[in-house]
This record gives sequence, C-alpha cells and structure tokens, in this order.
Amino acid sequence: MTGFPEPVVTWRKPQGSLAKDRTFQDGRGLLTVGLAEKHDIGSYICHAKNHIGQTSASTLLIVWFAPEFETKPPLTINKTSGDNLVLNCSAIGISPPTISWKRSEKAWEAERMKVSRGTLKISALSEMDSGIYICEAKVPYYTIQTRTELTVKGK
Repeated sequence: MTGFPEPVVTWRKPQGSLAKDRTFQDGRGLLTVGLAEKHDIGSYICHAKNHIGQTSASTLLIVWFAPEFETKPPLTINKTSGDNLVLNCSAIGISPPTISWKRSEKAWEAERMKVSRGTLKISALSEMDSGIYICEAKVPYYTIQTRTELTVKGK
C-alpha cells in the first residue's frame, strides 16, 4: 500500500480475530497467514489511514484441503473366474470429494464395470480382469489415490 504521507495499514477479520501466532504484517500492507487452517477462512479487511484520509478494502481467504479416505478397498484381492466383485471407496473433505475408478493398464469395460457412489462393481470376472484398479478422490486442487491389485484365477 502506498500513499503520502505513508499510511498506517492494519488488517482485521470482521468475524473472529487474526491468528496471533500465524499472521504477519510487513508494515507496508502485506498480510501473511502461515499454515492456513479451516478457521482462517473468511473475509479480511485492510484499513489504511494517514492524516489526509483513510480507506478500506476487503478480500476473501479460501483454504482448500486434501480429502481423506474414509473407506479404502483392500490392497490385494483374489477372486475366481465367474465371480462378481464389489469394491467400496469413499472419502471426506471440506467440499464433498468426487470418487472415480480407473484401471492402470487395461481398457475399461463399461458393460461389466460399473461405478455408483464410489463403489466399483464388476460382473462375471475373467482372468483378463486381473490388474491394478485405482480409486481417486478429487476436490479442487487436490486428488488422492488408493490402489487395489485384483488377481482372477480360472476355475
């Protein structure tokens, strides 16, 4: 912030207070919020004042957090050809994560491989279904993954 004479600049939160041990003001108008947390989210008001006048401006701090898995499928699973497979995967986050499934190397077979609310269902397994299946949980700016290795043996 500039002005002549140089203004005194202060920051405040209209709801709550600045985190004393994690917020730093450089004396020239820059506010730094270190290691931002959920309760830091919200409006911040910058106020500049000298003996000629004063002004204020506001900004909004949004903090995104990585989701966390709530339910993970097993690391490995063994099935027999002809069996059906159900793998559950769910995650939590500040905004609800989007759950999707993919195969690491082979093609997805849409008529037998269905995903609903984070659950992967594969009907009539064959040995060709063996491989790595990846569950992804996505929120803006973050994606986390967990993997399951499926081994299907003939009857």
